[in-house]
Amino acid sequence: MGDLNTGKNSIDVEGKGVPFVCADLFEALSTEARLIDLWRLEHGDKKEWSWRSRVNGFRVDHALANKQFMKRFIRIRCAYDHTPRENGLTDRSALILSFNGE
Repeated sequence: MGDLNTGKNSIDVEGKGVPFVCADLFEALSTEARLIDLWRLEHGDKKEWSWRSRVNGFRVDHALANKQFMKRFIRIRCAYDHTPRENGLTDRSALILSFNGE
């Protein structure tokens, strides 16, 4: 979980924002390492930005998990809290991950 400074160019960059340089490596986390993007699992193709430049938004903060984590911790919730960014405390939205294990 954290700021990876990359994402999927097709859905994690707003408008005419500069494409991510390492988007292929981010994709490999799913295709080769078989990690699951917990935010996308819950929100699908929804567009929501964890960092904004002056004109464009980018989803650069991610939480990823493997299948063993998913089996151990069910009812996973992953969301952004934009309040810290909107209040000027930081340039990032907070990524909130909550789960219950069984």
